[in-house]
Amino acid sequence: MEKNRRKNISRRGFISSAAVSAAGLTMLSTMSSVRTILGADLKLGFIGIGDQGFSLLNGFLDLPGIRVVAGCDISDINLLRFSQRVNSFYENSGGKQGVYICRNYEELLSRPDIDAVVIAVPDNFHVQIAIAACKAGKDVYLETPLSFTFAEGKELQRVVLDTNRILAVGNQLRFHPAYRHAVHLVKSGSLGRIAKVHARWHLNRRMGEGFDSSMAADLIDVAQWGLGMESGGPCRVSFSEEINYNFEPKNINSLLMFGYNQTTAINRQSFQYEYGDGTLLVSEPADDRDKEGLRFTGEKGYIEIINNKLFASEMRFLSMGEAGHDINVGRKGILTNFIDSVRERKDPAVSVETGHRSCTVFHLGNIAASLKRTLEWDPSGERFITDTDGEATLKLQHRNYIS
Repeated sequence: MEKNRRKNISRRGFISSAAVSAAGLTMLSTMSSVRTILGADLKLGFIGIGDQGFSLLNGFLDLPGIRVVAGCDISDINLLRFSQRVNSFYENSGGKQGVYICRNYEELLSRPDIDAVVIAVPDNFHVQIAIAACKAGKDVYLETPLSFTFAEGKELQRVVLDTNRILAVGNQLRFHPAYRHAVHLVKSGSLGRIAKVHARWHLNRRMGEGFDSSMAADLIDVAQWGLGMESGGPCRVSFSEEINYNFEPKNINSLLMFGYNQTTAINRQSFQYEYGDGTLLVSEPADDRDKEGLRFTGEKGYIEIINNKLFASEMRFLSMGEAGHDINVGRKGILTNFIDSVRERKDPAVSVETGHRSCTVFHLGNIAASLKRTLEWDPSGERFITDTDGEATLKLQHRNYIS
């Protein structure tokens, strides 16, 4: 009876009822902490188990001390594939457990046996579900980008702090050897003062927030990491556009992914972000997905990653050195970082604050493109300088569940 009643709660009703008392939240947090301190298996639930969610599932199953107990998706095929994979894994490991599946994320979040959730849903639902998870006492691994609008990101940041939850943003490029090496080179001063960073990302308007949000979220995060701006941001943003840019997919997979045919005319937008020290970050779409990447250009040369491969102005910049022996790389690295953060109650590599700052960069670009003018930004106060239209746009909510 109780289970059926819970299924009928609306999303708005669930989120309202999830605003439990401080004492209740403390109890939930304490119960989770006791489990992690005692070294018990950390129990995970998955929300969104399409291709990316399934990939993350395989990664988490490989980690010790993890137990996948539940999955949620609106697709029956995804649910079937998920349950078969999880049940088969535990049966082959000598155990027997029927994993719980459902179509409503609120139902999954109501389960008291789940310590943390992995969220891999379309971008525009990231914050909505992450807020509900935090209010339900769950720690969160959230796929990029963190937010769909600036206001959503600020609200999620507040909720994570208020509920004392751990939220890790899945910016996996931070754990890729080539990108880690590039940042190590920048931070070591080998390239001299950085004058320009160039980010190129693939076009995907069907699921992301404008041109500059899908792969751009990961690339801008690495750019800000390298520049030491994880808690800051640019002070000026502008954009340019080229009309009637024809995107010609190389194959049917590109056509299905991007939704364009060979005669589609679109606006090719390029975003320019200027930091307080004069460093320029240029973010724009790549002509080909194989040309995605990031370049740091300094006084003494450049280091560039294209399609996950390193290129440089001098051979000596390509030597990995100590960075090449870093064991905390790849998908295992970022997933382990999240689990360690949950167990030790510490900030992950990309916290909600860092993820919000990275997302703010491309949110600013989209606002500048919408208003069609250069905007001045105060990164410390997170506000526009003497631009009432921009300030009003910042406050727009993508969903009305934020109060």
